[in-house]
Amino acid sequence: MKARKHQVEANFEISQNSEGIIHLPTGTGKSFIQAMSINDNLSSIRVFVVLAPRILLTNQLYNDIKKYLVVNNNDCQYLIVHSGKAADKTDFKWVDLPYREVNSTTSSVVIREQYERTQRENVPLVIFGTYDSAERITQSGIPVYMLLCDEAHYLVSEEFSWIRYEKYTDGRKQFNAERKYYFTATLKNTTSDYGLGMNNSDEFGNIIYTKTPLDMIVAGEILRPRLHLVDVNGYSMTDELDIDAHSIIESYIEHRIHCKVGAKILVVTKGTEHLNNLVNHPRILEELDTRPNLQIFDISSEYKPRINGIVVSREEFLRRLQGLTDADDALIFHVRILTEGIDVPGITGVLIMNQLSLSVFLQTTGRATRLHVTDRKKLYAGQLTSDTSDLSRYVKPYAWIIVPIYGIIGDDMKDRIRDIIYALRSFGFNAAEDCVIKQSRGKALSVPIGQLNELDTRGQMYKQIIYDIEHDVETREVADKMMIDDFKLSLNIRAEDIDTNITNLVGL
Repeated sequence: MKARKHQVEANFEISQNSEGIIHLPTGTGKSFIQAMSINDNLSSIRVFVVLAPRILLTNQLYNDIKKYLVVNNNDCQYLIVHSGKAADKTDFKWVDLPYREVNSTTSSVVIREQYERTQRENVPLVIFGTYDSAERITQSGIPVYMLLCDEAHYLVSEEFSWIRYEKYTDGRKQFNAERKYYFTATLKNTTSDYGLGMNNSDEFGNIIYTKTPLDMIVAGEILRPRLHLVDVNGYSMTDELDIDAHSIIESYIEHRIHCKVGAKILVVTKGTEHLNNLVNHPRILEELDTRPNLQIFDISSEYKPRINGIVVSREEFLRRLQGLTDADDALIFHVRILTEGIDVPGITGVLIMNQLSLSVFLQTTGRATRLHVTDRKKLYAGQLTSDTSDLSRYVKPYAWIIVPIYGIIGDDMKDRIRDIIYALRSFGFNAAEDCVIKQSRGKALSVPIGQLNELDTRGQMYKQIIYDIEHDVETREVADKMMIDDFKLSLNIRAEDIDTNITNLVGL
C-alpha cells in the first residue's frame, strides 16, 4: 500500500490548505489520498466525515479507508450513516487492535451517542455517509474536524449546496467542519466564477491539486481510451429493442477479439425498463446459455441486483462483480448506479446506449481506464513502461469505448460521436490512432482508421466522417474558450465601470 507520487503531492497540499478541490481522473486512487489525510490527522481525538452520492460507493469507501487505517495500526470507531447496510470486508485478525462493532444508522441521536462514546474511550470517530443523509450528521450537533466529499461535483446542485464551503450567518443549515476537501474527476464549472459551479472559490475553495487524464496516462496510472466502432450491418430487424440487443451481442463478440482476458463490458442503458427488457431479451439469454464463461449482471434503482437473472443482495452483487477472474466474460447492465467510484479493475470496455452529459460520460469511461492488477504491479516494479511501444506487453492495454453503428452514420450518431471525441480530448485522443473499426475484408481484428485499406470504401466513409467530427470538435474547443474569455472580460469591464462610477460619486 505504498503511496504514488501524485498521491503524496495531493496529500501534502491538503496538509497546507484548510479547504479546496482535489481534481484527479477516475482510477488514480482518490480514496487512498482520503485515507492518508485522515491517518495524518489522528493525533487528536477528532471526528472525520467521508461523504459520497451513493450507498454502494459509501460502503466501498468505508472498506478501503478502514483497511488503510487498520494496516497503519490506528484504533478508530467507525459509523455508517445511510439507509442501507455495509458489509465489513476488513478482516485483520493479526492486527493488535480492539474489536469495535460498526453501526449503520440514520438517527442523529445514535450519531451523537456514538460520538460521546468515542470521547469516553478516547478514540477518533470516522463517519461514512451519503449526501442524502448528511443532514442527520449536522443535526447530531457533533463537532467535525475534517469533511471529505467524494464525487464532489454533486454539490453544485441546489439540493446539496448547503454542504459546500459557503459560511452562512443567517441561520440556514450548513455543514460545519474545520477542514473541507472536495474530490472529483469531473469539475462542474459555470461560465461565471460566482455561480453554483466548482469554479466558485468562495464556496469550494481553490483547486489545490490537479492532474489531467493525459498526465496520469503518461505517469502509468490509468489507461488510454480507444473508440471502437462496431459496424452492425446485415440485420433485418425493425424493432428498436431487438436492434439494441443484437448490437450489444455483436459488440461483445467483436470486443472479445481484442481482449487477452475475458471481455467485461459495462452497458449503460436508456432507463430501468430498457435495462429490464434487455437482460430478459431472447438474444441476450441465448448468448448466456451458449457461453459458459459469460455472466450477466444488472442493477438499477427499481429492480433488485441480479446475476444471471437471480436476485442477490447489493453486497453480494458487488462482491461477485469485483471477484470476476481473467477467465470470466461479463455484460454489466446499469443506468447510473455504477457510474461513480465503484472499483472493478477488470472492466475492459463501456458501451453507452444513450446520450450522457460530459461528467457522466467521463465517470463511466473511468470504469474501464483502471489498470489490470498484473500490469499495475509490473509498472510499479519498473518491468513495464507507459510508453506506447510497450502496450503490446500489457494484459489490458486500453480502455475501450464501444459504439455500435447501424449502417450509415446519421445526425444523431454524429452528435454522440462528437460528444465522445470532445470528452476524450483531455486524454490526448487522436482519431487516426485511437479510433478503430473492422475492415470490410480482412482480419477479424479492428484496425485504427488511419491504417484502413484504401480500397475499403465503407471504412473510408467512416474515416472521413470521424475526421470531420474531430475537426468540428477542435473548432468547438476554440469557440468555447473565446466565449468564456469574452464573458470574463465583460465582467471585468463592468466591474471597472462600477469602480469608476463610485470614485466619481465620492469625488462629488
